[in-house]
Amino acid sequence: MLFDSQTMRGYCQQYLKLITLEDNVDHYEAGLCSGYIASKIELMSYSQQLCQRDQLNVDQIITHYVDATEQPDKQAAMVVLVQILEQHHGCQ
Repeated sequence: MLFDSQTMRGYCQQYLKLITLEDNVDHYEAGLCSGYIASKIELMSYSQQLCQRDQLNVDQIITHYVDATEQPDKQAAMVVLVQILEQHHGCQ
C-alpha cells in the first residue's frame, strides 16, 4: 500500500501524541506510523543505505518526518522518509 506524505503525517502525529502521553490518541494510526517507518528502516538497512544504524532513534525520525511534511505535498511518504534517513543516517 502506498501512502502519500500527508496521510502518513497524520498517522505520525498520532504517534507523537502517544509518546507524549496525550489524550484521545488513535492507537491504530500511531501503530501504522511506527510500523511503516520501522519497515522502511529495515529495507534501507538491508540495502546498506544506512551507515549509522546504531544511532537511529525512531521517535526522532518521526518528529523529523512530521516537520518535513508540514507543507501540503502529495509526494509519496517513502520519498520523504528516504530523504530524512539519508540526511541524518545515510552513507555518503
